Amino acid sequence: MPELARQVLLLGAGVAVLCGLGALLPRPRLGAVAALPACAANTLAAVTVAAFAADAAGLSLGAVAAALAVAALLAGIWRLQRARLSRRTKVVADAAGSRHPRVSASPRPRVPARPRLAAGDAACFAVALGAVALALWSGTWFSHGADTFYHLAAARTQVLDGTALPHRIFVPEPVGPDPTSGTWHAVLVLVAWLAAQDVASVWAVLTPLAAGLEVLGFAALGRAASGSGWIGAAGALAYVALERRLDLRTAPFPNEVAWLPLGMALVAALALWQRPAADARTNDTHTSVEERPAPPGESRRHPRPGQSGLQDAQAPSAGLLVAVAAWTAAAAGVHLAYYGLAVMLLAALAVAALALRRLRHAALVAPAALVLAAGLLGGALPAGYRLLALLDTPTGQGALGVGAPLARAYLSPWSPPGLSGLLTLADPGVWFRSGALVLATVATLALVGRLRVGQPGAVLLVVGTWLVPLVVLNPLLAPLALDRWSYLVAKTATLLRPLPYLGAAWGLTALGVSRRAGWLGSAAPAVAALVVVGAVASEAPRVAATTFGPADPQQHSVAASRAGDLRQRWAGLLAALDALPGRVVLLADPDTSYALAGLTRHWVVAVPHSHSPAQLEARDGALRRGDAVDALYQGAERAAEVLERYGATHVVAGERFGAALGDLPYLVRVGAGSTWQLYAYDGLRLGQALDVAATPVGDGVQAGVLRALVPAGRVVWVRVVGAPDGSRLELRHGALALAERALPALRDVVVGLAVPRDAPAGPALVGLVWPAGSRDLATVTLGREVEAELLAGLSPDRDYDYAAVAGWASYTMSFFSRQRAATTAQVSGRLRGALPGLPPGDYLLRLRVYDYGTGRANALRVRIGGAATTVRWEETTAGMRWMEATIPAVRGTDVEVDVLEVGQGRVVLDVLALYPR
Repeated sequence: MPELARQVLLLGAGVAVLCGLGALLPRPRLGAVAALPACAANTLAAVTVAAFAADAAGLSLGAVAAALAVAALLAGIWRLQRARLSRRTKVVADAAGSRHPRVSASPRPRVPARPRLAAGDAACFAVALGAVALALWSGTWFSHGADTFYHLAAARTQVLDGTALPHRIFVPEPVGPDPTSGTWHAVLVLVAWLAAQDVASVWAVLTPLAAGLEVLGFAALGRAASGSGWIGAAGALAYVALERRLDLRTAPFPNEVAWLPLGMALVAALALWQRPAADARTNDTHTSVEERPAPPGESRRHPRPGQSGLQDAQAPSAGLLVAVAAWTAAAAGVHLAYYGLAVMLLAALAVAALALRRLRHAALVAPAALVLAAGLLGGALPAGYRLLALLDTPTGQGALGVGAPLARAYLSPWSPPGLSGLLTLADPGVWFRSGALVLATVATLALVGRLRVGQPGAVLLVVGTWLVPLVVLNPLLAPLALDRWSYLVAKTATLLRPLPYLGAAWGLTALGVSRRAGWLGSAAPAVAALVVVGAVASEAPRVAATTFGPADPQQHSVAASRAGDLRQRWAGLLAALDALPGRVVLLADPDTSYALAGLTRHWVVAVPHSHSPAQLEARDGALRRGDAVDALYQGAERAAEVLERYGATHVVAGERFGAALGDLPYLVRVGAGSTWQLYAYDGLRLGQALDVAATPVGDGVQAGVLRALVPAGRVVWVRVVGAPDGSRLELRHGALALAERALPALRDVVVGLAVPRDAPAGPALVGLVWPAGSRDLATVTLGREVEAELLAGLSPDRDYDYAAVAGWASYTMSFFSRQRAATTAQVSGRLRGALPGLPPGDYLLRLRVYDYGTGRANALRVRIGGAATTVRWEETTAGMRWMEATIPAVRGTDVEVDVLEVGQGRVVLDVLALYPR
């Protein structure tokens, strides 16, 4: 198929799904500017309801598509019937009027002419078309570091598994429904199915379409809040130019798409206020149209500022309430954070209505309460479903497990710092790093006067603009915002950024028409010019760097994105991976794995922390990442252990993953390019890399294990010589079977038995079973191991300033286990954790530490289950070393590590392991 024809087909499928389905479904009339965004919001609402209901019922994505098709058919029939009934009624009325011209005392009403599009509304469409052109010019973000690949991987999961919501993202084990992935991925798959194209091609075509719809939605929200299309167009334009820096590559991301249904829910809420607000202000001399000049290009017949002017006067309030509920549900279904944002903004309107009641606007109270209730109930299904899925971690620990921090942060911001510390991913002060955003925030203060006269649009924009600054600058809330609420505040700041530009556009206009502005009102043009010039000047360098910057891989520029398009750079690698039979597990560094999972149908071992699904991260995300990178730096045994542990069948080495893997005898190169190599894992060659001694055990069989101490989650390496045909290996702890493996038909073979991470501590028996008998081969001691950097009580991800952190901090080096360790220079602070599955008894404690070789002593006191011991090291040779000590009479699982001496400048603790004596 020619490329142009394919692009047209994809665009047609995208428009049909995003706008066509929503156009058929019932929706309130919100005016020309909001028509297309409302159609898209309708589609997202329908997909959200169908997908979450199907997922809860265990139905497939095909059932969702069938339900949407039936809904579209019924809605189409209903609209045709309405149109036919309307025409029939008109014919009957015309016939009755011609036969009995004197029946009516008044002349027949004339059919009004079709209204022309107002100049301000046309400006909104012009800005949206400009956004489409910008998105077409900048292209799609397919380079290293893009969030694109997460969403491609989630959509591919639905294509391959057919699930209503993504359940297996990146790895073969189910991890969903994940809070990060939602119903936008189902829309991508529906478009891909309709056009019979790959999801990556769908993503590329939907980028300009989503950009245009989102910008038009922002303009519609500005118009609904202020009553002027010019204000909506100016605010949307300022947002695209100054905040987005003319860069719309992220338009198809869920955190951007979710603004479509949320913005339309706010437009519907404002429309619901129109009639009571207008009635309450009928005699308000401060808001009459006659006292204010109409905005340029607008007619005095347009509604007063503060009214939406978009609602059909006969539209029932029930329809608007249903729209608010459905579109809030769609926003929560696309991105979980938008449920809290929607409730916050709707609650602000409700609180404002209660406050305005004292100013003779009691008519505003009921609509605000109804709107808030509709938003709460509408978004409760998808938001609650996703939060419960997060709490129900795959480890079975539920709300008390490691999967709870994110959900607890959403449900209870007062969670202990030990939990919320894991969420310090962004700086809440990011709001103040943009000069344009600061100026827009200040300019929104011009709307404060509008609050007194009960204009809900002003309430919405002022509250949405000043929420983050008031939290961050408040001396009472700032400590919580910077410590325990940092992630939530930063996320909210990211989502609220369109509102200040809409508020600034209206606020600067309001200065010139307000009778109470005094001298400031007369100086409004100069003030507006200063704000605009200052905003443009402050952001011009960043806009230039993003839009016209060089193709430097370290720069976030459009040119760098085009030059780094991995679809072109990895064309040969992607073709080789597509040629592999079935769906395999790939081992590569986390960054490369992340991109490969989005561009191919295959699974991977690990992805970066910033892109890992919440449930996967809660279960073993950090361990997976550490294992994947250990395979590069820790030698042949560690690489083989990672391959066996995760069932990886192929290894990708390249720019970000060392070519030294090609020296391992059990990796066979099956493809190569100028910047990449593809290897197949051949487990039959492990004996060439792992030196495992074998001794006679009887029945002509020789066997041996590589190590006698093996922590849970690692691999027991077993060598078997002379095993009978049809034999298999078993690993048992008492009567509990932990692992088994069929032996290949070879006389001398080395195989691995992956020990489950929840295996109990104690002796485990390696046995050989064949059709005619069985024999015990060896005994290993299973223990518990914990990475020091994963214990509570340290500052995570602070490698850049670990020396300045008070207490324990994380520290990254290639020779550490899983690349990270815990370090401190102070005799203070305590690491805390737990080693579950420890029966009472005496234990061998092993600590992997770094010795600086100064001859001075470092010492730690380790307490486990009430028993304690001291470990000291003071060698004269620098390097990593294992220190051992005995802890008698352990009666619990709690772990505490305290510093006793820091004679070497710093203490570095890598791993803590415990084995029964």
